[in-house]
Amino acid sequence: LVPEKGGEDSASTVAALPASMVRRFEVLSAVVAFMAASAGMMIVNKLVMRGSHLPITIVIIQMLFTVVTIVVVPGMRRAIRFGSARDVWRWTRAVPPLFALMLSTSMLALDHATMGAFIVVRNLAPVPALLSEAFIDRSLKIDLQTMLAMALSLAGVILYARNDLHSSPLGFLFMGINLCAAVLERLVQRTLIALDPIDVSKQGMMMINNGVGALLLVPLALSPTRFGELGHVHEIAAFDARQWALLLLSCINGVAISYAAIHLQKFVSASTLMVLANSNKFAVVAFGIFVLGESRSWQAVLGCVVALSGGVWYASARSELEAAGGEGAASAAKRSPARLVQAAAVAALLLLAVSGFGMPAAPAGVPHRNAGQRQRLSAPLNATTPKHARPRTRPHGSPHAAAGARCCRGGQ
Repeated sequence: LVPEKGGEDSASTVAALPASMVRRFEVLSAVVAFMAASAGMMIVNKLVMRGSHLPITIVIIQMLFTVVTIVVVPGMRRAIRFGSARDVWRWTRAVPPLFALMLSTSMLALDHATMGAFIVVRNLAPVPALLSEAFIDRSLKIDLQTMLAMALSLAGVILYARNDLHSSPLGFLFMGINLCAAVLERLVQRTLIALDPIDVSKQGMMMINNGVGALLLVPLALSPTRFGELGHVHEIAAFDARQWALLLLSCINGVAISYAAIHLQKFVSASTLMVLANSNKFAVVAFGIFVLGESRSWQAVLGCVVALSGGVWYASARSELEAAGGEGAASAAKRSPARLVQAAAVAALLLLAVSGFGMPAAPAGVPHRNAGQRQRLSAPLNATTPKHARPRTRPHGSPHAAAGARCCRGGQ
Protein backbone atom coordinates (compact mmCIF):
# COMPACT_ATOMS: atom_id res chain seq x y z
CA LEU A 1 0.00 0.00 0.00
CA VAL A 2 2.86 2.39 0.74
CA PRO A 3 4.29 2.28 -2.80
CA GLU A 4 0.83 2.90 -4.23
CA LYS A 5 0.37 5.89 -1.97
CA GLY A 6 3.77 7.23 -2.94
CA GLY A 7 2.91 6.76 -6.59
CA GLU A 8 -0.31 8.70 -6.14
CA ASP A 9 1.56 11.49 -4.36
CA SER A 10 4.10 11.65 -7.19
CA ALA A 11 1.38 11.79 -9.80
CA SER A 12 -0.47 14.51 -7.93
CA THR A 13 2.79 16.45 -7.52
CA VAL A 14 3.45 16.32 -11.25
CA ALA A 15 -0.13 17.34 -11.97
CA ALA A 16 0.23 20.26 -9.56
CA LEU A 17 3.24 21.68 -11.40
CA PRO A 18 2.60 24.91 -13.32
CA ALA A 19 1.85 24.42 -17.00
CA SER A 20 4.79 26.63 -17.95
CA MET A 21 7.21 24.42 -15.98
CA VAL A 22 5.84 21.27 -17.58
CA ARG A 23 6.23 22.80 -21.03
CA ARG A 24 9.81 23.86 -20.28
CA PHE A 25 10.61 20.31 -19.23
CA GLU A 26 9.07 18.96 -22.44
CA VAL A 27 11.07 21.39 -24.55
CA LEU A 28 14.31 20.64 -22.67
CA SER A 29 13.87 16.87 -22.98
CA ALA A 30 13.04 17.21 -26.69
CA VAL A 31 16.14 19.35 -27.28
CA VAL A 32 18.46 16.99 -25.37
CA ALA A 33 17.08 13.93 -27.19
CA PHE A 34 17.46 15.54 -30.61
CA MET A 35 20.99 16.83 -29.97
CA ALA A 36 22.18 13.45 -28.67
CA ALA A 37 20.65 11.58 -31.62
CA SER A 38 22.02 14.10 -34.12
CA ALA A 39 25.59 13.94 -32.80
CA GLY A 40 25.53 10.15 -32.57
CA MET A 41 24.16 9.78 -36.09
CA MET A 42 26.99 11.84 -37.57
CA ILE A 43 29.74 9.76 -35.95
CA VAL A 44 28.16 6.37 -36.63
CA ASN A 45 27.40 7.20 -40.27
CA LYS A 46 30.99 8.34 -40.82
CA LEU A 47 32.30 5.08 -39.34
CA VAL A 48 29.89 3.05 -41.49
CA MET A 49 31.03 4.87 -44.64
CA ARG A 50 34.70 4.21 -43.85
CA GLY A 51 33.98 0.50 -44.21
CA SER A 52 31.69 0.54 -47.26
CA HIS A 53 31.13 2.35 -50.55
CA LEU A 54 27.33 2.19 -50.60
CA PRO A 55 25.93 5.48 -49.27
CA ILE A 56 22.53 5.24 -50.98
CA THR A 57 22.07 1.57 -50.07
CA ILE A 58 22.95 2.28 -46.43
CA VAL A 59 20.34 5.06 -46.31
CA ILE A 60 17.68 2.74 -47.78
CA ILE A 61 18.50 0.08 -45.17
CA GLN A 62 18.19 2.65 -42.37
CA MET A 63 14.84 3.86 -43.71
CA LEU A 64 13.39 0.36 -44.05
CA PHE A 65 14.62 -0.48 -40.54
CA THR A 66 12.67 2.50 -39.20
CA VAL A 67 9.48 1.39 -40.96
CA VAL A 68 9.83 -2.18 -39.66
CA THR A 69 10.50 -0.92 -36.13
CA ILE A 70 7.33 1.18 -36.14
CA VAL A 71 5.27 -1.78 -37.33
CA VAL A 72 6.82 -4.34 -34.97
CA VAL A 73 7.03 -2.38 -31.69
CA PRO A 74 3.51 -2.54 -30.16
CA GLY A 75 3.60 0.91 -28.55
CA MET A 76 4.63 2.61 -31.78
CA ARG A 77 2.22 0.56 -33.88
CA ARG A 78 -0.75 1.52 -31.68
CA ALA A 79 0.22 5.18 -31.94
CA ILE A 80 0.01 5.21 -35.76
CA ARG A 81 -2.81 7.48 -36.84
CA PHE A 82 -3.59 8.79 -40.29
CA GLY A 83 -6.31 11.43 -40.29
CA SER A 84 -7.92 12.33 -43.56
CA ALA A 85 -6.57 11.30 -46.94
CA ARG A 86 -6.03 14.98 -47.67
CA ASP A 87 -3.73 15.35 -44.67
CA VAL A 88 -1.74 12.26 -45.66
CA TRP A 89 -1.36 13.57 -49.20
CA ARG A 90 -0.27 17.03 -47.99
CA TRP A 91 2.56 15.41 -46.04
CA THR A 92 3.48 12.77 -48.63
CA ARG A 93 3.81 15.11 -51.59
CA ALA A 94 6.14 17.54 -49.77
CA VAL A 95 8.20 16.01 -46.97
CA PRO A 96 9.45 12.52 -48.06
CA PRO A 97 11.23 13.73 -51.25
CA LEU A 98 13.10 16.38 -49.26
CA PHE A 99 13.74 13.89 -46.45
CA ALA A 100 15.24 11.36 -48.87
CA LEU A 101 17.34 14.04 -50.58
CA MET A 102 18.60 15.29 -47.21
CA LEU A 103 19.64 11.83 -45.95
CA SER A 104 21.24 10.69 -49.21
CA THR A 105 23.27 13.87 -49.75
CA SER A 106 24.31 13.76 -46.10
CA MET A 107 25.77 10.28 -46.57
CA LEU A 108 27.40 11.23 -49.87
CA ALA A 109 28.92 14.32 -48.25
CA LEU A 110 30.36 12.23 -45.42
CA ASP A 111 31.84 9.92 -48.05
CA HIS A 112 33.70 12.79 -49.73
CA ALA A 113 34.43 15.22 -46.89
CA THR A 114 35.37 15.39 -43.24
CA MET A 115 32.85 15.55 -40.41
CA GLY A 116 34.31 18.91 -39.43
CA ALA A 117 33.64 20.36 -42.88
CA PHE A 118 30.09 18.98 -42.89
CA ILE A 119 29.29 20.44 -39.47
CA VAL A 120 30.86 23.80 -40.25
CA VAL A 121 28.95 24.19 -43.52
CA ARG A 122 25.70 23.16 -41.83
CA ASN A 123 26.14 26.11 -39.46
CA LEU A 124 25.13 28.32 -42.39
CA ALA A 125 21.67 26.75 -42.30
CA PRO A 126 20.07 29.56 -40.27
CA VAL A 127 20.79 32.04 -43.06
CA PRO A 128 18.44 30.57 -45.71
CA ALA A 129 16.18 29.05 -43.03
CA LEU A 130 15.51 32.34 -41.27
CA LEU A 131 15.01 34.27 -44.50
CA SER A 132 12.61 31.65 -45.84
CA GLU A 133 10.80 31.28 -42.53
CA ALA A 134 10.22 35.03 -42.38
CA PHE A 135 7.95 34.68 -45.44
CA ILE A 136 6.05 31.75 -43.92
CA ASP A 137 5.72 33.04 -40.36
CA ARG A 138 5.09 36.81 -40.44
CA SER A 139 5.45 37.04 -36.65
CA LEU A 140 9.12 36.02 -36.83
CA LYS A 141 11.50 38.81 -35.76
CA ILE A 142 15.14 39.35 -36.80
CA ASP A 143 17.47 41.61 -34.81
CA LEU A 144 21.08 42.79 -35.12
CA GLN A 145 22.42 40.06 -32.83
CA THR A 146 20.88 37.41 -35.05
CA MET A 147 22.49 38.86 -38.17
CA LEU A 148 25.88 39.21 -36.45
CA ALA A 149 25.73 35.60 -35.27
CA MET A 150 25.02 34.40 -38.80
CA ALA A 151 27.87 36.54 -40.15
CA LEU A 152 30.20 35.03 -37.54
CA SER A 153 29.21 31.53 -38.66
CA LEU A 154 29.89 32.52 -42.27
CA ALA A 155 33.37 33.77 -41.33
CA GLY A 156 34.13 30.47 -39.63
CA VAL A 157 32.89 28.44 -42.59
CA ILE A 158 35.07 30.40 -45.03
CA LEU A 159 38.12 30.13 -42.78
CA TYR A 160 37.65 26.38 -42.33
CA ALA A 161 36.94 25.67 -46.00
CA ARG A 162 40.07 27.53 -47.16
CA ASN A 163 42.25 25.41 -44.86
CA ASP A 164 40.59 22.00 -45.21
CA LEU A 165 42.84 19.82 -47.37
CA HIS A 166 40.91 16.60 -46.74
CA SER A 167 37.57 17.40 -48.41
CA SER A 168 36.93 17.29 -52.14
CA PRO A 169 34.97 19.89 -54.15
CA LEU A 170 32.39 17.17 -54.78
CA GLY A 171 32.00 16.81 -51.03
CA PHE A 172 31.31 20.54 -50.67
CA LEU A 173 28.78 20.31 -53.52
CA PHE A 174 26.90 17.55 -51.70
CA MET A 175 27.05 19.62 -48.50
CA GLY A 176 25.49 22.58 -50.31
CA ILE A 177 22.67 20.44 -51.70
CA ASN A 178 22.18 18.87 -48.28
CA LEU A 179 22.00 22.30 -46.66
CA CYS A 180 19.24 23.43 -49.03
CA ALA A 181 17.31 20.17 -48.68
CA ALA A 182 17.56 20.25 -44.88
CA VAL A 183 16.33 23.84 -44.68
CA LEU A 184 13.37 23.18 -46.97
CA GLU A 185 12.51 19.93 -45.18
CA ARG A 186 12.49 21.61 -41.76
CA LEU A 187 10.43 24.54 -43.05
CA VAL A 188 7.81 22.28 -44.61
CA GLN A 189 7.67 20.09 -41.49
CA ARG A 190 7.34 23.15 -39.28
CA THR A 191 4.44 24.41 -41.40
CA LEU A 192 2.57 21.08 -41.38
CA ILE A 193 3.22 20.35 -37.69
CA ALA A 194 2.89 23.71 -35.93
CA LEU A 195 1.64 26.48 -38.24
CA ASP A 196 -0.96 24.64 -40.34
CA PRO A 197 -1.10 21.24 -38.59
CA ILE A 198 -2.30 18.03 -40.16
CA ASP A 199 -4.02 15.13 -38.38
CA VAL A 200 -1.24 12.54 -38.63
CA SER A 201 0.60 11.13 -35.62
CA LYS A 202 4.39 11.31 -35.26
CA GLN A 203 4.66 7.59 -35.95
CA GLY A 204 2.56 8.04 -39.08
CA MET A 205 4.81 10.85 -40.27
CA MET A 206 7.87 8.67 -39.64
CA MET A 207 6.34 5.82 -41.66
CA ILE A 208 5.54 8.07 -44.59
CA ASN A 209 8.94 9.77 -44.53
CA ASN A 210 10.97 6.58 -44.42
CA GLY A 211 8.72 4.32 -46.50
CA VAL A 212 8.17 6.74 -49.38
CA GLY A 213 11.72 8.05 -49.10
CA ALA A 214 13.19 4.55 -49.45
CA LEU A 215 11.07 3.91 -52.55
CA LEU A 216 12.29 7.16 -54.10
CA LEU A 217 15.94 6.22 -53.55
CA VAL A 218 15.72 2.67 -54.97
CA PRO A 219 15.82 3.80 -58.65
CA LEU A 220 18.90 5.90 -57.90
CA ALA A 221 20.69 2.99 -56.24
CA LEU A 222 19.84 0.69 -59.17
CA SER A 223 20.55 3.22 -61.91
CA PRO A 224 23.44 2.69 -64.37
CA THR A 225 24.76 6.18 -63.58
CA ARG A 226 27.88 6.91 -61.54
CA PHE A 227 25.65 7.00 -58.46
CA GLY A 228 24.33 3.49 -59.07
CA GLU A 229 25.37 0.82 -56.57
CA LEU A 230 23.89 -2.36 -58.04
CA GLY A 231 27.30 -3.75 -58.92
CA HIS A 232 28.62 -3.20 -55.40
CA VAL A 233 25.78 -4.53 -53.22
CA HIS A 234 27.79 -7.72 -52.68
CA GLU A 235 30.10 -5.70 -50.41
CA ILE A 236 27.47 -5.95 -47.66
CA ALA A 237 27.94 -9.73 -47.55
CA ALA A 238 31.62 -9.16 -46.77
CA PHE A 239 30.88 -7.06 -43.67
CA ASP A 240 32.60 -8.25 -40.51
CA ALA A 241 30.99 -8.22 -37.05
CA ARG A 242 32.14 -4.66 -36.34
CA GLN A 243 30.63 -3.30 -39.57
CA TRP A 244 27.33 -5.09 -38.95
CA ALA A 245 27.25 -3.68 -35.41
CA LEU A 246 27.88 -0.15 -36.71
CA LEU A 247 25.17 -0.56 -39.37
CA LEU A 248 22.68 -1.77 -36.74
CA LEU A 249 23.60 1.11 -34.45
CA SER A 250 23.10 3.58 -37.29
CA CYS A 251 19.65 2.10 -37.98
CA ILE A 252 18.63 2.40 -34.32
CA ASN A 253 19.94 5.95 -34.21
CA GLY A 254 18.00 6.68 -37.39
CA VAL A 255 14.75 5.71 -35.65
CA ALA A 256 15.64 7.94 -32.71
CA ILE A 257 16.51 11.00 -34.78
CA SER A 258 13.43 10.62 -37.00
CA TYR A 259 11.15 10.75 -33.96
CA ALA A 260 13.17 13.41 -32.11
CA ALA A 261 13.22 15.81 -35.07
CA ILE A 262 9.46 15.57 -35.65
CA HIS A 263 8.73 15.90 -31.92
CA LEU A 264 10.98 18.95 -31.50
CA GLN A 265 9.34 20.78 -34.42
CA LYS A 266 6.32 21.33 -32.16
CA PHE A 267 8.34 23.62 -29.91
CA VAL A 268 11.01 25.42 -31.96
CA SER A 269 11.32 27.13 -35.34
CA ALA A 270 13.06 25.50 -38.28
CA SER A 271 16.07 27.81 -38.06
CA THR A 272 16.51 27.11 -34.33
CA LEU A 273 16.30 23.38 -35.00
CA MET A 274 19.10 23.67 -37.56
CA VAL A 275 21.30 25.42 -34.98
CA LEU A 276 20.55 22.82 -32.31
CA ALA A 277 21.63 20.12 -34.76
CA ASN A 278 25.10 21.66 -34.88
CA SER A 279 25.65 23.46 -31.56
CA ASN A 280 26.64 20.25 -29.75
CA LYS A 281 29.07 19.13 -32.43
CA PHE A 282 32.30 20.26 -30.75
CA ALA A 283 32.67 16.68 -29.51
CA VAL A 284 32.01 15.36 -33.02
CA VAL A 285 34.69 17.62 -34.50
CA ALA A 286 37.14 16.56 -31.78
CA PHE A 287 36.38 12.91 -32.58
CA GLY A 288 37.12 13.54 -36.25
CA ILE A 289 40.41 15.33 -35.51
CA PHE A 290 41.86 13.03 -32.87
CA VAL A 291 40.38 9.66 -33.89
CA LEU A 292 39.89 9.90 -37.67
CA GLY A 293 42.82 12.25 -38.39
CA GLU A 294 40.80 15.02 -40.03
CA SER A 295 42.02 18.60 -40.61
CA ARG A 296 43.87 19.84 -37.53
CA SER A 297 45.76 22.96 -38.68
CA TRP A 298 45.24 25.91 -36.35
CA GLN A 299 43.44 27.82 -39.11
CA ALA A 300 40.94 24.99 -39.66
CA VAL A 301 40.40 24.53 -35.93
CA LEU A 302 39.91 28.29 -35.51
CA GLY A 303 37.39 28.33 -38.35
CA CYS A 304 35.49 25.46 -36.79
CA VAL A 305 35.41 27.13 -33.36
CA VAL A 306 34.29 30.44 -34.88
CA ALA A 307 31.51 28.79 -36.91
CA LEU A 308 30.18 26.76 -33.99
CA SER A 309 30.42 29.80 -31.70
CA GLY A 310 28.29 31.67 -34.21
CA GLY A 311 25.70 28.91 -33.94
CA VAL A 312 25.66 29.11 -30.14
CA TRP A 313 25.42 32.92 -30.31
CA TYR A 314 22.54 32.62 -32.77
CA ALA A 315 20.62 30.29 -30.44
CA SER A 316 21.17 32.68 -27.53
CA ALA A 317 20.14 35.72 -29.59
CA ARG A 318 16.93 34.07 -30.76
CA SER A 319 16.10 33.01 -27.21
CA GLU A 320 16.64 36.54 -25.88
CA LEU A 321 14.61 38.09 -28.69
CA GLU A 322 11.64 35.79 -28.15
CA ALA A 323 11.78 36.26 -24.37
CA ALA A 324 11.97 40.07 -24.62
CA GLY A 325 9.06 40.43 -26.98
CA GLY A 326 10.53 40.95 -30.43
CA GLU A 327 10.33 44.54 -31.64
CA GLY A 328 11.35 46.24 -28.38
CA ALA A 329 14.39 44.03 -28.00
CA ALA A 330 15.36 44.48 -31.62
CA SER A 331 15.25 48.28 -31.45
CA ALA A 332 17.13 48.31 -28.13
CA ALA A 333 19.81 46.06 -29.58
CA LYS A 334 20.36 48.43 -32.49
CA ARG A 335 20.99 51.34 -30.09
CA SER A 336 23.44 49.44 -27.88
CA PRO A 337 27.12 50.53 -28.30
CA ALA A 338 28.17 46.96 -27.54
CA ARG A 339 26.50 45.86 -30.76
CA LEU A 340 28.79 48.18 -32.73
CA VAL A 341 31.83 46.56 -31.14
CA GLN A 342 30.44 43.11 -31.94
CA ALA A 343 29.75 44.16 -35.52
CA ALA A 344 33.31 45.44 -35.93
CA ALA A 345 34.76 42.20 -34.53
CA VAL A 346 32.64 40.06 -36.84
CA ALA A 347 33.58 42.21 -39.84
CA ALA A 348 37.26 41.82 -38.97
CA LEU A 349 36.89 38.04 -38.79
CA LEU A 350 35.12 38.01 -42.15
CA LEU A 351 37.97 39.96 -43.73
CA LEU A 352 40.49 37.60 -42.12
CA ALA A 353 38.67 34.57 -43.48
CA VAL A 354 38.25 35.95 -47.00
CA SER A 355 41.88 37.08 -47.18
CA GLY A 356 43.09 33.54 -46.49
CA PHE A 357 45.43 34.71 -43.72
CA GLY A 358 47.83 31.94 -42.71
CA MET A 359 46.38 29.51 -45.22
CA PRO A 360 48.83 26.63 -45.75
CA ALA A 361 49.68 25.62 -49.29
CA ALA A 362 48.59 22.15 -50.31
CA PRO A 363 51.57 19.81 -50.74
CA ALA A 364 52.30 19.02 -54.36
CA GLY A 365 50.59 15.88 -55.52
CA VAL A 366 48.22 15.60 -52.54
CA PRO A 367 44.58 15.23 -53.64
CA HIS A 368 41.96 17.12 -51.64
CA ARG A 369 40.13 14.10 -50.25
CA ASN A 370 40.59 11.49 -47.58
CA ALA A 371 42.59 8.42 -48.45
CA GLY A 372 39.76 6.17 -47.39
CA GLN A 373 37.06 7.88 -49.37
CA ARG A 374 35.39 6.46 -52.42
CA GLN A 375 36.80 7.57 -55.76
CA ARG A 376 34.43 5.99 -58.25
CA LEU A 377 32.36 9.19 -58.48
CA SER A 378 35.36 11.05 -59.86
CA ALA A 379 36.01 11.41 -63.58
CA PRO A 380 37.66 8.41 -65.31
CA LEU A 381 41.43 8.58 -65.50
CA ASN A 382 43.09 9.16 -68.84
CA ALA A 383 46.52 9.49 -70.34
CA THR A 384 46.88 13.06 -69.06
CA THR A 385 46.27 12.08 -65.44
CA PRO A 386 49.35 12.78 -63.26
CA LYS A 387 51.32 9.72 -62.30
CA HIS A 388 50.68 10.19 -58.59
CA ALA A 389 46.92 9.90 -59.22
CA ARG A 390 47.10 6.76 -61.37
CA PRO A 391 46.37 3.33 -59.91
CA ARG A 392 49.43 1.47 -58.67
CA THR A 393 48.25 -1.99 -59.60
CA ARG A 394 50.31 -1.90 -62.81
CA PRO A 395 53.90 -0.77 -63.31
CA HIS A 396 54.18 2.58 -65.04
CA GLY A 397 56.26 1.05 -67.78
CA SER A 398 53.62 -1.49 -68.76
CA PRO A 399 52.17 -1.00 -72.25
CA HIS A 400 48.71 -1.55 -70.74
CA ALA A 401 49.10 1.10 -68.03
CA ALA A 402 47.20 3.81 -69.94
CA ALA A 403 44.33 1.46 -70.81
CA GLY A 404 44.17 0.25 -67.24
CA ALA A 405 43.99 3.82 -66.02
CA ARG A 406 41.13 4.62 -68.38
CA CYS A 407 38.92 1.78 -67.20
CA CYS A 408 39.91 1.90 -63.56
CA ARG A 409 37.12 2.78 -61.12
CA GLY A 410 39.11 4.14 -58.23
CA GLY A 411 40.82 0.87 -57.34
CA GLN A 412 37.58 -0.92 -56.55
